[in-house]
Amino acid sequence: VQPVVINRNARSRSLGTRNKLNGNKVARSDGAKPLMELPDAFPNDVDYDWYIREAESILIDIGYRSERPTLDQHLLLAAVI
Repeated sequence: VQPVVINRNARSRSLGTRNKLNGNKVARSDGAKPLMELPDAFPNDVDYDWYIREAESILIDIGYRSERPTLDQHLLLAAVI
């Protein structure tokens, strides 16, 4: 059984993770750090903004909601209310 590498995105940027068998870069691994075992304490360099952007992008892709409203849209909504 091959060990599984879980990447997490960190604020300290890396050049990505490489596949051990063929040397190819793992897709979307820029900025990721390998996390082979769960640490006792939560890592302090997690790039929360990256995860928020990814979650918002997925929500848009599945049609859950539109993109984040602009300031003009907020002002228009406030004027209507």
